[in-house]
Amino acid sequence: MATLKVEVPDRLAVKLAAEAGAQEHLQAFLLGAVEAWLRRQGTTGGPSPSWDGAFETSAVDFVDQLVDENHELFEELARR
Repeated sequence: MATLKVEVPDRLAVKLAAEAGAQEHLQAFLLGAVEAWLRRQGTTGGPSPSWDGAFETSAVDFVDQLVDENHELFEELARR
């Protein structure tokens, strides 16, 4: 397995450090999110859209859409 470094704001790092098991839950969530995103990219049939600046201000809209479109996946991840 490869390692991917994800930087988070300090306020989130503090919350993650305070929650028992938060890092494991976050890892499972991120793996599921990346898998879902890659599946979605592969089904569009056209060229991949540019993500340049997509999350410049916030990724909340993307994450909301991702969760809505993959509700069953996130339910399964929540049970792990």
